[in-house]
Amino acid sequence: MIQIERTTDYAFIRACATDPLTRPWLVDDLHADVPDSPDIPFDSALWLQVLDNGERKGVFAVHEFRSVCVEIHTVLLPIARGNAVFYGRAVLKWLFTNTKAQRVITQVPSNNRLALRMARQCGMTEFGMNPKSYLKNGELLDVILLGISRPGN
Repeated sequence: MIQIERTTDYAFIRACATDPLTRPWLVDDLHADVPDSPDIPFDSALWLQVLDNGERKGVFAVHEFRSVCVEIHTVLLPIARGNAVFYGRAVLKWLFTNTKAQRVITQVPSNNRLALRMARQCGMTEFGMNPKSYLKNGELLDVILLGISRPGN
């Protein structure tokens, strides 16, 4: 059973954000040399932890973008692989049920094919691109903008 809960367990959030298999997908070149700190300040986000049969699988960071639009960032541990879409859908449902959000957006670097596939499988659709706005391994990459609206809107 999948549960979504708010968390302020910053030790767990840090563990997710600094996991050696997860971190390379979370940071650009500027933040790559800061191994013990996620690039998102703890107090700037609503942190939602994912539990599957009581086991923590990771977190999602949610930032208010506008009064009815939030931006989401996925920070799942490697043990979540294979179920990430289910967790993403559960978080979207939680957000639309428990917040005033009418729209959820995300930004995914073009080289992160798994995150792009996950966002699309969660129902997000592409609405734009920010060209050459993400520096990874010395290369400027495009960032794909995706979003989903509250059902019925």
